Amino acid sequence: MCTFTDAMTGLGAAEASVLGISVDAPFSNAAFAEANDISFPLLSDVHRSAVSAYGIALDDFVIQGYTVAQRAVFVVEADGSIGFAWVADNPGQEPDYEAVLAHCQSP
Repeated sequence: MCTFTDAMTGLGAAEASVLGISVDAPFSNAAFAEANDISFPLLSDVHRSAVSAYGIALDDFVIQGYTVAQRAVFVVEADGSIGFAWVADNPGQEPDYEAVLAHCQSP
């Protein structure tokens, strides 16, 4: 999230909008956004509907019945299709931010 905040100039020039989605509660997301100067909306998916729809829900993570989201980046095109997708193999991985920016800046 912080890296995308840093890249907002390039994304804005590409006429791209950034939304973050987390399975954390709204108050947790708000505190994270404030503490890290996140300049784009950080939405809460506490019911796991978005992570389930995008196929990035990890069920029974550490605790049986607890669902988390894989770290992922999706670029949704103007027609609603997914133009770019990246899903981490593990929570410590980060996307290739330059590849995301390059995709958004391509015609």
